[in-house]
Amino acid sequence: MTHHAIPPPAVPPKSDRDRASAIHAERVQNATTEHYDLHSRTHASSLPSTQQPEFDVGLERLEAENAETMSADKSFIARDRENCPILAYFPKVLDPTTVDATYSALDKYVTATPFKNSPDSEPPENYKPDQRHPFDPNLVLSFGDRLGIRHCGMWLSTGHSNEAPFVSHDVIRTATFLRATATLFQHLRLLTVELSILFCALDCRAWSAARLFVAALKYFHPEFDSCSGGIFECWAHRALLFNLDTHAHRDLRDDRNGYAAIAVFGSFTGGEFVVPQLKVKFPFQPGDIIFIKGQMLHHFVTPWKGKEGKGERFCITHFTHQGLIDFVGREVSGQTVEQ
Repeated sequence: MTHHAIPPPAVPPKSDRDRASAIHAERVQNATTEHYDLHSRTHASSLPSTQQPEFDVGLERLEAENAETMSADKSFIARDRENCPILAYFPKVLDPTTVDATYSALDKYVTATPFKNSPDSEPPENYKPDQRHPFDPNLVLSFGDRLGIRHCGMWLSTGHSNEAPFVSHDVIRTATFLRATATLFQHLRLLTVELSILFCALDCRAWSAARLFVAALKYFHPEFDSCSGGIFECWAHRALLFNLDTHAHRDLRDDRNGYAAIAVFGSFTGGEFVVPQLKVKFPFQPGDIIFIKGQMLHHFVTPWKGKEGKGERFCITHFTHQGLIDFVGREVSGQTVEQ
């Protein structure tokens, strides 16, 4: 066994560091802030470890109606009893160029790798029931082969925490998928940089830990480069949601000390982001970013529809699974690394 000298993550240029400081002053320190009687470091571990169908459609509707709508013009941060952020909403924070470039990249990706949805409104081949994004024949009729979810990144097999991590099947299933994913991630670098700066402004300690983890992941598993958003990457995985509904759930396997970062793109109405435990909802639109400790907070999206009957709603969720963090941590410590 041996320890390895892992190259440190790239140092952001002074312009990016200055921007993170400016965002912290403008959007974090001046945000509408609410404190909740939660201890985020222990709360998640006290919750059920399997998805519970606690919210039917009627209860989701009721929770959405009773939740307080946060302003679309001011940042909102929810903090726990130790002042740690557990959720942050940053409206209109992305550069419009980044929003347009990301939507264009997602559009080209789904055009190059369409989903194989059945025209007779039956679930697609190999469909696995998912309470978060259940099969909806009406959405199939509306969006056809532009409806579905793809996972692009690195993770562990469920229930196999001691086996080596791997790049998700949606990246490497065919040469076409590999090329399309590589092109997509090249065009996601603008978004990755902006999210990294925003993450640093929100929680510098968690941002530093995420950057160190990604550096170690790239060192031990260089194949991760095929699904990395560049030198300022902070997450190991992205879920790409094309025109899907999202029902109430927790992301049980997510990083317990970090955040998922969520962005939406397209042209649609509705689609508010609801967090029942906090009794708040956000008018989540392109240009907005949400950071959330999704392993402890239920969240869902209200019904939406494309503008003028032809708009779409694409979503990217950036996350890292805790099991992958633990695995790489053992590699760093030398427990699974042999000379």
